[in-house]
Amino acid sequence: MYIYIVVAIVLQLGVQLNKGVDGGRYHMLYLPASLLATGLFFEWLWFRAEARLPSRLWGAAGIILVSAYVYLMLGWQHWLTTWVLPGRWGSNTLLGGLAAGLLYLLGRGSSLRQWGVLGVVGLGVCISLGRGPLHWGMFAYEEPGSINPHRREIEALYHPVHRVPESSVQTDAVFADNLRLLGYDFTQNDDTLAITTHWQVEYQMQSMLHQLYGFLNTALELEWDKRLQQPYHFFLHLLDTNSGELTYGLDELMLNDSGLPVIQWRNGETVTLQHLLTLSELPPGQYRLGIGLYDFESGERLPITGGTSAGDDWLPLREFALR
Repeated sequence: MYIYIVVAIVLQLGVQLNKGVDGGRYHMLYLPASLLATGLFFEWLWFRAEARLPSRLWGAAGIILVSAYVYLMLGWQHWLTTWVLPGRWGSNTLLGGLAAGLLYLLGRGSSLRQWGVLGVVGLGVCISLGRGPLHWGMFAYEEPGSINPHRREIEALYHPVHRVPESSVQTDAVFADNLRLLGYDFTQNDDTLAITTHWQVEYQMQSMLHQLYGFLNTALELEWDKRLQQPYHFFLHLLDTNSGELTYGLDELMLNDSGLPVIQWRNGETVTLQHLLTLSELPPGQYRLGIGLYDFESGERLPITGGTSAGDDWLPLREFALR
């Protein structure tokens, strides 16, 4: 039985780590073997709970190592290439495994130590329910085209990658210390002006306390030290270059792809906004286009605190002519 468990698990992991050999056919061997090994491990822990302290040391070490292994698995953003802090589930698993291991090692009385074993079992069930869709694929190491064809989509759900979008015009303006305009794309037709702006939430880590909050927010998926306190609006203004008068304005609530306002954007998130200005009623002339943010409730504009045009309350983008 022990030979079967070792061979089945090593075979499955070996062919998948080899990359290029489809391990799906070995799944029927691997899954029963892993479940059987888990059952034997917990049975051994249960009965060794009555042993003396030196004998329980191996059991406590096994509990802690298993929790560390699960923590490692939960953090793979892209399998074997990119690892990130696994968030709330990973942190709870690691801390819960450490607590259960210490309880198993140092608890007074076998019944108390057996509660440590039950805690590990319960934690495993919670992980299967809360993160099972991702980690059936992760622990079975199936290729995307095999048993788990949606693995990459599920990975993106649990570990989103905030990629910086490419833009034709690069900018570097930071509004209110924490919201950066990365760049924009500009397309002008006969009677319309299409503008695509790219934003990123970027908390400035100005103290050790900010860095501590940043680590805890990542490790536990919290939102302490939230900097964006209002559902900000943006404005696009067209000014007559000669007179400086406002000739056209567009104001909208800033919403990400999920329809969430700025107050619910997370640190590091990148958002692309589409804007369309109708120019058919404007007379020919030279115009200047600029953008800014403001608090709808108070009407107060957000200052530019870093980068281009620091100290101003709006950012000139470009000038263009209407014929």
